[in-house]
Amino acid sequence: MTRFNSSSRGVEFAVLSLVLSFGLVTGCGGDQTGPVSDGPVEFAADSEAVRFVRSVRESLAQRQRPGNAQVQRLKDLGGRYPDEPLIEETLISILPALRDWDGLATYLAGKSQLDTGQRVTLAKVYVNLGDYSAAAETIQPLAKVDPPEVEANAIAGRAHYLLGENGKAAFYFERVWDEIIEQQRPDEIAFRSMIYFDEGRPDLAKGILEESLVTSPDSIALHNSLARVLAAEGDADGAARHSARVSELQDLISRTERNQMLRAAQTLALNETLRAGDMDECQRLIYEFLPGAEASFQEELYSFLAGLYKAMGREGEASSAVARAREYARREGQKE
Repeated sequence: MTRFNSSSRGVEFAVLSLVLSFGLVTGCGGDQTGPVSDGPVEFAADSEAVRFVRSVRESLAQRQRPGNAQVQRLKDLGGRYPDEPLIEETLISILPALRDWDGLATYLAGKSQLDTGQRVTLAKVYVNLGDYSAAAETIQPLAKVDPPEVEANAIAGRAHYLLGENGKAAFYFERVWDEIIEQQRPDEIAFRSMIYFDEGRPDLAKGILEESLVTSPDSIALHNSLARVLAAEGDADGAARHSARVSELQDLISRTERNQMLRAAQTLALNETLRAGDMDECQRLIYEFLPGAEASFQEELYSFLAGLYKAMGREGEASSAVARAREYARREGQKE
């Protein structure tokens, strides 16, 4: 059976933004007005747990990422209080950004009941984990209850295709095919096209893929599928062209992910150094990070440097310090 390289990148979650900030993380979190929670009384009575979750949420409000120990403790609390809204909101805002699919699956699967959004999220997580059977089992009840629902049917179709169950996959895709085309969902279009290809209908598959690439020219799934179809037709040049585009797009994604990971690590290092009160080390790190940083992150570093001088009571020197840093970044950048 013909397959194309699948990827979890089609399953998207909001990414937690990590930025430089002079707001400090409070150790246990201060009191805040209003009710603690609408959740189980057991959690409301656990004052230490409530304070901890509040402190994590305060950190997130300041756009600071919690440390590994805090994340693990939050997951432990999620296991203890699986239906507590305050914990759930916090976990959902953190775990996808960390790509902690195992942690998110464990938490959601432990809930006493899943609403529609939670069921969709859990099914996506199972796809990310490569557990396609669990994804299908999780999403099928929703697709059955609401046959026109695009997301549920798209996930069900994807899961069955990746299980090698083309007939079942086609059933779910066809139920919402008009909406899939209208919404230009390239991964689902690629899956459906490859089912046509497997059925011995390469011309139909080719036509759908070529038409979809007009509106989704950077889709790895579409280029990869079309390369397979063209190769089977004997069009080696066309297949090579689309395969080369797949490699280019994969390299671009890899570079972007590496840059994001480096930027997050550098941001955390600066925030932790600031919390320790070591201003000299903060400046040293800024100069270390500047030459290789992307333009947008360089601007954040300059703003951070200016804020650093203000925090030290040397606001009058901030502009000249930033100017020196800009010149250093320009000079060192030319060497690379």
